[in-house]
Amino acid sequence: MLYVNDHLVTEEKEVEIVAQQLKDYLFTEKLIIVKQDQQPMSQDELASLLLNNNPELRLVAMHTSVLLSEFNDELETYIRKVEVYIEDMRETENFSDVLSGFVQVTEALLEFSSVEEFLQKSLLDQQQMNDISTKALARAEEGNYEYVLDVLEYEVLTILQHFLDETNEVM
Repeated sequence: MLYVNDHLVTEEKEVEIVAQQLKDYLFTEKLIIVKQDQQPMSQDELASLLLNNNPELRLVAMHTSVLLSEFNDELETYIRKVEVYIEDMRETENFSDVLSGFVQVTEALLEFSSVEEFLQKSLLDQQQMNDISTKALARAEEGNYEYVLDVLEYEVLTILQHFLDETNEVM
């Protein structure tokens, strides 16, 4: 038997069926399974629990709107920081740290993309990110760091804003 927040989700014993019924339930109720520290449980962690074949499994979930609200707050703050960083770079015309900033923002973007799993929609096109990174690095090798800043502002920041818009839409 599988319970989520003390609600019986299924009495099924076959792992694949339990997993599908749980996924359907979570999607319908707009819930996300969380660990004891209230952090979202990864798909791998959840699969591991389901594979343990416990006769009774009790899971805790929170509404995705709570998680998305926290995510949105963090993302809005991060976007503002990136905008200030870009403004500062343009005002000082010191582009020496631009490549480092580009890498940091790109890494953050990849971390933020983990929300795709919870939204059950694709937000980040890996090929697009590869193309953007390749283009920026090629220009950096030529010493054109201002172009890297342009890519950061007009392409990467746009993707971050798209993430924010998509999560706002879900909420």
